[in-house]
Amino acid sequence: MKKSKILLLILMITLIAYCGESEEIPLVDNSDVTNEQMFVNIKNNNLEEVKRFVEVNKKYLNIKDENGYTPLMLTALYNQPETARYLLENPDTRINFKENYNATALCVASIWGNTDVSEILIEYGADPTTPCFNPAAPIENACRANLSEEILSQYKEIAEFYDIEYDEGKIQEGRDKCLDFFEQQRLNS
Repeated sequence: MKKSKILLLILMITLIAYCGESEEIPLVDNSDVTNEQMFVNIKNNNLEEVKRFVEVNKKYLNIKDENGYTPLMLTALYNQPETARYLLENPDTRINFKENYNATALCVASIWGNTDVSEILIEYGADPTTPCFNPAAPIENACRANLSEEILSQYKEIAEFYDIEYDEGKIQEGRDKCLDFFEQQRLNS
């Protein structure tokens, strides 16, 4: 009898520990205006307000919007190196978390050509070999892929949703910049 209680206790502790390590990040609750305001602060590059939100509650480090983008992913999208560095200085920020389409913050920064943020992400431990979009393709391959109509429509949707410029030429330029960046990373290693 005692042995089964001990085994049950060990099992419960293991489950609790396992759940605590989960990559699950809370979704934005649309009734929580402060979650939305955190995303607005990032969009507007208001680092002081981002800091204030995080000081009030660390949950703001890893909240997700409806596309699964976290604050770190938005700093990658909007090319905000200072805000990215601030978020990454907090050990609770999940650097390699994937959004709804299987992209990490490094993938987002790279495919949009935001190498300033990519460099900071790598400095803090982002893994450039993590698959991006296609489960078998690392970020560099995602940048190398042809800009098909399907891929361009995804860029367009993201650009419209996050109110950023959509320009095919700049997208290709950003992807080429990404490839150059990863080549330089290899040369420096």
